[in-house]
Order: sequence, then structure tokens, then C-alpha cells
Amino acid sequence: MKHEEDQSVLQRSLSTTNAHTQYGQELSPAPAPRHSLKPALRPPAKPSRPSTGPAAGPRPAAPATPRSSLRHGRPIKATGSISCSGSGAIPPATLAEITLGTGGSPDFYDISLVDGYNLPVSLVPVTQTKIWMQAWQYQNINLLCPSRLQVSGDGGVVVACRSACEAFGDPMYCCTGAYGNPNTCKATYFSSLFKSACPAAYSYAFDDPTSTFTCDGGPDYLVIFCP
Repeated sequence: MKHEEDQSVLQRSLSTTNAHTQYGQELSPAPAPRHSLKPALRPPAKPSRPSTGPAAGPRPAAPATPRSSLRHGRPIKATGSISCSGSGAIPPATLAEITLGTGGSPDFYDISLVDGYNLPVSLVPVTQTKIWMQAWQYQNINLLCPSRLQVSGDGGVVVACRSACEAFGDPMYCCTGAYGNPNTCKATYFSSLFKSACPAAYSYAFDDPTSTFTCDGGPDYLVIFCP
């Protein structure tokens, strides 16, 4: 498996013996998960569109379902760990979001830049019979990040790009207050920069539904960091 060190497989069960197929070709059994994910429950919310993913901020959410989220960002609580602990990443961070369906309902999944960006990531559902449409974010936004949103590391190198909401706290960017609905919260200059670089990713809370993907069949998920 190419770039194995940058890949994690999120599996719905403890079994790792099932072989996946791609276009009729047998693939090797998926490796054991490198991160232990525990389901969490979303607060109830009524979706305002037919297909949507987990909310990052006030974005409309899917119906309440158990959720496992792998959020890759700065080390959690300064422990040096990047494993999931249920607390989420410290912004700015690229988010790979999954809402697991129950009772025959589909999964919803997406890549979100609503909380900013720190690295590219790809999210691919895999079932016994097919590999589904991947949600992806390949562009290195750190190279395009406006100076007012930049987070610099050693030597002044840009290591992350903040969201305009985090940087300025303006309700217009955060989709809060008078801007807390899709009729008033629209794309801004900063979110449009993210969207043009990464069309398949959510760029602000009420972004269009083309950034949300669905699948059924109880898939496993292949998460690739820095694809």
C-alpha cells in the first residue's frame, strides 16, 4: 500500500480479515486500525437539505447518529499524541468528518476547512464490492494563505492557515448572530480562497451541498494524510 505511513483505516468492526475489491480486483485485507475511535452522539438537528454531513460550527447537521471523527491537527493537550481522544483538534485544522448511518440509513462524510487548514487529507469509503467517491483536499493551502490568517512555525515557515472566523471573530465569517442561517451567511473573500483551492471541501458553515458525500453498505474508511 503506497504511503502506508500516511494512511489510517477506520473500521466499523474489529474484524480485519475482510478483503476489499476495487472494480472487480481483489485487494489485500485492510490493515488494523491505527487509531481507536469511540462513537459519540450528535445533538438532534433537522437537516435543511437532502444530503449533508456533520456540522463544523453551525452548518446544518444530519439526523442524530453515532459518529466517529478523526481530527488531525496539533498534538492534543500537548501530549505529543495525534490519536483520537474525542476532544477534537485545536484549530486551525483540516477535518475528516464522518456521520455513521444506522438502521439502513447511509453514511455522510466530508472534508472540512471551516476550522482552518493544516494539511491535505483524503477520505475514501471502501465496501466489499466497491470503492466510493472520495472526499479529498490535495492543495497545500499554506502556500496560498493570506498573511492575516497565517500560523508560522520554526523559521517563519507557514504551518497552518486559520479560518477568518478564528482570526477576526466577525459574525459574518462565523455564521453567527444575524448571519446564523444560509440566507444571510454567504461565501466571503477568505472562504472563496479555500473553495477555489479545494472545491470538494467545505469552506464555510453553510457551504453548498456538493461538498457532502454519502454511501451505504457499512463501509470502512481509508484516511490518507498528505496524499
